[in-house]
Amino acid sequence: MFRSLPVPADALECILGIERVTIRGGDECGLDPAEPFSSPSILDDPNLNPPPPPPPPPSPHLNSPTNNPSSPPQKQVHKFGGTCVSSADRIASAAELMVSQLARREKDQGPAASAAVVVSAMGAHPSSPVKVTDLLLAVVAKAASRDARGFSDDLAALRAKHAETADELLLGSEGGSSGRAERDAFVASVDADIEDLRAVLQAISIAGGSGPSTSGSAFADYVVGHGELWSARLLAAALRARCGADAGVLDAREVLVVTPTPDGTSVDVEYGPSEAALDAWGAKEAAARRQGAGSGEGQSQPRSRLPRLVVVTGFVARTADGQPTTLRRNGSDYSATIVGALLKASSIVIWTDVDGVFSADPRKVAEAVCLESLSYAEAWELAYFGASVLHPRTTQPAMRDGIPVSIRNFFDLSAPGTVIRADPLDLGAAGGGGGGDASASAAASAAAAAAKKAAAGGNKKGKKRSTAAGGDGMVKGFATIDDVALINVEGTGMVREEVFYLPYFFFLSFFLLPATSRERRRRRRRQRR
Repeated sequence: MFRSLPVPADALECILGIERVTIRGGDECGLDPAEPFSSPSILDDPNLNPPPPPPPPPSPHLNSPTNNPSSPPQKQVHKFGGTCVSSADRIASAAELMVSQLARREKDQGPAASAAVVVSAMGAHPSSPVKVTDLLLAVVAKAASRDARGFSDDLAALRAKHAETADELLLGSEGGSSGRAERDAFVASVDADIEDLRAVLQAISIAGGSGPSTSGSAFADYVVGHGELWSARLLAAALRARCGADAGVLDAREVLVVTPTPDGTSVDVEYGPSEAALDAWGAKEAAARRQGAGSGEGQSQPRSRLPRLVVVTGFVARTADGQPTTLRRNGSDYSATIVGALLKASSIVIWTDVDGVFSADPRKVAEAVCLESLSYAEAWELAYFGASVLHPRTTQPAMRDGIPVSIRNFFDLSAPGTVIRADPLDLGAAGGGGGGDASASAAASAAAAAAKKAAAGGNKKGKKRSTAAGGDGMVKGFATIDDVALINVEGTGMVREEVFYLPYFFFLSFFLLPATSRERRRRRRRQRR
């Protein structure tokens, strides 16, 4: 299994074939030459190179339809990245896909079937190569440098990008009879938001380079979060106008409560306050819908009369005191699994531009295959070691309730993708009641059967698929660290005895390997930008 591979900080030790350094020429260092000296690796110090935190065990109480057949129909959560909503035609395709997915679920669950759709801000597209999030970050930076003309021009570009997309998406015959009204309402909301942002940016400009302009502040997070808000409104409008679907928008800042982690690189979810806020939002939304429909019915369950398709803003959240914040860069996948955990969803599907999780980087390894399935722990380690498909913390909320996560290709719906689920052995150890073990075993058996069928019949499109499902494969995948050099230390003093001098080892431990790890993290952050 992949989990048996070493952490990056021990790379050099593994290449040298040692776990501990033994010095046999101890007389040269003031040690007893008759007694070998075994020195623990400096890299074992968690303060220098902390290992990835262990993934939480699957919840012993799996609240999912497979484990509780008498429970009401549960939502499926879908997530679309910025590439999937980067233009009018792609937003229209996403809307059509959601309607078809909902229709498929209706066959099993009836008219009560529903889904939540988490979206990122509009990404780059050949017709408009600028990413909305990058442009919003740029306006904050320009405001901090008192470049009023610069951030005003960028605000105008943001307004034009979304207005033009709305025109193409909602006007004309494909927009339906309500397309014009939906377009006008959307553009009016963007105009109002732009004016609000202009006021905030002017305040940042007055403050200059002080606190409000810094990344991660409430001011900056408030500005940057508008990209997801606009794309959510666009998708919901397309669902209503083009597809006739019952769709609404949920701004995650109303319900998702988080606190920053001690290192400031991510956030932890406050599930209690978030669930309470979600119930309050559901009750308010249901009451508003009943009032709009002129119904005199009394209040029912908070989530029973919500739109059948709820489009949720990814990436954004709020703190416990109500200040807007974000899940940090590339946190939209994290948003999807958090929403899935809050809704106790039956499954989560992340739509992206690749076929799934590969056993290695296909750009470097021609024999890399798309994996049929992974356990949560395997996905955790692949993400920690640099797999670009997943955000490192994506699987955490799904693991909390044993929700399977699928990685699918939005541009190739025939590709089956990769399913990340609880390991059947982990479920057994956790003692998940209510049939959890049986359902997990059945899922693993089904995945193994599918893998054998694919191996026997081949893939129609010629794409290679892994035949290792569940725990059948000894190795699931490999992650690579680029630009790492092996240092060969030589000298005449090493001719007669196998000696690895302690000063050299301390130099490598203290300076080279930690620096390599830090540089790898910096390079990964630059690539994400």
